[in-house]
Amino acid sequence: MPTIRPADISAMMQQLAADGRLDRADVDKLVDATMQDKVLSLGEKAELAALIAQFSDKFDCVETRQRLEAFLGLGDGEVRALAHQLERDDGVIDGSDADQLAALVDRDGRFKSEARFSLRGLMIGAKMTDEARSKIGAVAARADEAPPVLVERTSTPALAIPDNKPAGVTDSLRFDEPGAVGDVRVELDLEHTYRGDLRVSLIAPDGTEVTLHDKRGGSAEDLIGVYPIDLAPAQSLDAFKGMPIAGEWKLKLVDTAGVDVGTLNGWRLAFAPAAAPPPGGDAIELGKTAAERPVFLSRDGFFVEDKATTKPAGNAELGSGLFRMAELVDDKRGNPLADAGLALATRQRVLQNLRDALGLVPAGGAAPSDLKPMQALQLRASALTVLLALCESAGKSGDELALKQQAFDAYTKALRAETNPVLRDSLIFNLHAIASRLTPDMRRVSNELTNEIAPLSPPYDDWFKDGNHTLNVFWASGQGSEGFYAGTCEMLKAEGFVAEGTERSSGPNVYTKTFTNRHGQDLKVRITTHVNRDDIFAKMSDPSFHIVGYDGHSDIGRAIPSALRNAPDGVGKKLIFYGLCAGKDNLHRVRERYPDAQVLTTFTSSYFGTEKLPDGSRRMSESENFNTLLELIDGAVERYPWTTINANIRDNAVMYPHSHVMPGGTNYLSPVHTMLRRRVLDSDHDGQADCLDRLCSFDTFKVDEDTRREFTPIDPGRPAAALDGSRVHLAAMALNTATGYNTVTQAWKKGNIIGSGYFEPKPGEKAIVKFERDTVDGQPVLHLRVNSRYAHMSTESLRAVAHYQFILDSGRGGNPADPVDRKLMALTFACFSILYDESMWGRDDKIWKGLLAANRLPDDLPFAPLAALVEPEEHDYSGNMTHVRKWKESIPAAALEALKRADVGVP
Repeated sequence: MPTIRPADISAMMQQLAADGRLDRADVDKLVDATMQDKVLSLGEKAELAALIAQFSDKFDCVETRQRLEAFLGLGDGEVRALAHQLERDDGVIDGSDADQLAALVDRDGRFKSEARFSLRGLMIGAKMTDEARSKIGAVAARADEAPPVLVERTSTPALAIPDNKPAGVTDSLRFDEPGAVGDVRVELDLEHTYRGDLRVSLIAPDGTEVTLHDKRGGSAEDLIGVYPIDLAPAQSLDAFKGMPIAGEWKLKLVDTAGVDVGTLNGWRLAFAPAAAPPPGGDAIELGKTAAERPVFLSRDGFFVEDKATTKPAGNAELGSGLFRMAELVDDKRGNPLADAGLALATRQRVLQNLRDALGLVPAGGAAPSDLKPMQALQLRASALTVLLALCESAGKSGDELALKQQAFDAYTKALRAETNPVLRDSLIFNLHAIASRLTPDMRRVSNELTNEIAPLSPPYDDWFKDGNHTLNVFWASGQGSEGFYAGTCEMLKAEGFVAEGTERSSGPNVYTKTFTNRHGQDLKVRITTHVNRDDIFAKMSDPSFHIVGYDGHSDIGRAIPSALRNAPDGVGKKLIFYGLCAGKDNLHRVRERYPDAQVLTTFTSSYFGTEKLPDGSRRMSESENFNTLLELIDGAVERYPWTTINANIRDNAVMYPHSHVMPGGTNYLSPVHTMLRRRVLDSDHDGQADCLDRLCSFDTFKVDEDTRREFTPIDPGRPAAALDGSRVHLAAMALNTATGYNTVTQAWKKGNIIGSGYFEPKPGEKAIVKFERDTVDGQPVLHLRVNSRYAHMSTESLRAVAHYQFILDSGRGGNPADPVDRKLMALTFACFSILYDESMWGRDDKIWKGLLAANRLPDDLPFAPLAALVEPEEHDYSGNMTHVRKWKESIPAAALEALKRADVGVP
């Protein structure tokens, strides 16, 4: 049983007030006693409130009474417990304590509904430093944006729960308020000597029942707390969202076993009414995207960018509004449609509008006359992203289930018809990601579709149909002094492969071997070898080849894109295997080019060894990629599934398992590594990994406007420390790669640039990014920090800015002393970033113009001539002084003269 009850509180208060006063020490003793259970029951709260009123003249000062009142006002049990612990540790809540409290109530930018009251109570009654008060005040101001709980009822029936009676007992609360249910809170004060016997549920006026507690907890006693704040409900309370508040709500309690008994002392039911569009043309704000763009839902159920809009004026405006809403779904943790608490009728109207939008841009159909083809594709992708969010937000019973089913059916119908491979894969993966919120029948459909992007085995049936017993492999070896090709030929012969005809030292050569599998069936394996000349994929159009592969250097990630540039279309179901440094980095490009092919590649660098030949040259003598090719052949001979092939690669092909980061020490991503692949893919080139990408981005309806806006400072409305720093980290990682391939950045090529989040700009400070020197583990490092007013900037724009500023700020190594050359080298470094970031909207020139304008550089500095110099570079990929000197030849004399000024080239 609990260690303290209301009667105990009363007795303790009487004792503490015996000397005629209640001071701070007395209040601390009382709080200590009531905090033994970490939560306050309804009875304890009522008793404390009554005693504060009864003994109001006994407190030695107003501050002491406020301390107890504030403690009682902390609606969030976790906040109450943590605040009490932190204050009791040293008598004061300081800045670091405030950070812990802020993190507790502000999780990923989302507040519990009780957070506002808890934080305000703390500021009144707790002893805290000025720093802590400032931090708590800032978070409390944000918490004030949360919708208040406006409708509540409390019942204290002291109701005995019948022992071992299936019918149980109910208690009711009557609501007469209009409106629909948004958030739900159920507070229980229930005594029982064995909570594992209990089943507790809440029943709506229409009969919808949600189980709060389902015989969990074993011999633990009592249920005291708030669902879903202190206590986790067995089923989601979201099932009630959108229902009318008015009516009789019931709490049902069933004791399912004998002996132990209990009593419902009291319960409280509270609702935050669902938001609904007001009358007229105004719309409700659903939130802001990561780019700080507000998104509204109009009265007519359309997603719009202007709250005064009722209905989009045309397809472009429709598509732009859907794009912003899909960005919000993508950017916001949780589900903005669920969080808004929209009424069922509103969401049904949204569903119809989404269906109509999809009807405008069906897969395979012609784009409407007022949309470009890529805009039509984006409209479809955006509508489907929002449609899936709508499906996810709906409940699993009654009219909610009907809405969920209708949204699910519309989504899967469009998915099955989708012809764009990148969008189709994205749609399947995102459906798979919400499987836990679907019904069993829906999950079965989701699993069937997931198998399409995670095949269980290579396409053996296609390879060996019509009596074919030959496996044809095209194997390209990279160029280099390591002797990849010569080593491959020698290792094949060591494995029993025999050359057809006369061998050529530089290829091509064909090697064959016949294998007999465990069933006595023969399979001839024919490997055509070749030295890579940018034609890794040359045999993709040849239906006789089954495996197309490559072993060699990545050319800083350019080997695959270069080979894809003039690659033929794919014919037949092939397996592509390329082993090189960080093969995953180009996986999305290969999948996009050959959507019907299965792909096996490396996660990070693969290892090989060489031997020295008598003539002084070297030849590859061992290779993880070669070993993996043998395992693929063995898998084809035996018809092994991917799970077996993966295990064999891990056990037999990998030479240095402790050097690889993937689970089990393997280094190869196969088609069944679906979740892992999604973590490393960026199929739509928007700078975000597919596993986080709810929106597949192809285009924006306002490219010029959006790009200019990225270079415009915008107050994010929250402290720099509260901003997501993932884009800063990505920019720093890109710099760590680029510094190794530029003649003036060699001093920083060890990967010692750290993304360190955002900074609050001082008055008048205009820098977008800055680099701060530090020492970590005895090594010099640079911290990349970004102005919080540019937190909305995209990854690709931020990378360009960071590359530019790095040359100006780093101050080490071979940076040119001449200020003009230094600025031109900084722009060359930025040009490399722009070229290599695979801009999702083809806006390289626009980012270049934004970079020039943001740094007050001449607007006639030409991008195309510099790009033509950097792109074909074979060694200093990210720039050298030769590039700068040649570029100067195309720069107008006036621009070169302007670059000499100190105020040109800075924000």
